[in-house]
Amino acid sequence: MKQLFIILTLSLISGATAVSAEIKGGEILGTGKVIRQFDQPSKRNGTLILIHKIYVDYQSKLYECVINKTEDDIKCVAND
Repeated sequence: MKQLFIILTLSLISGATAVSAEIKGGEILGTGKVIRQFDQPSKRNGTLILIHKIYVDYQSKLYECVINKTEDDIKCVAND
């Protein structure tokens, strides 16, 4: 039983390490090189929102980051 507990504990620790290594939108914007950026008004459910798009070179990959200025949200995806 102790061995099972140790294995579960180790898997939880290694899982937490993998999650913390995930790259977030703010990290890409903070450390990448901005290639291009522009504002783009858009409508969602009849409401006008302001979107700011930024193309960033981060660790030799191109990312498209979308900042929803109305809802204060950042999402980045890799452009293949």
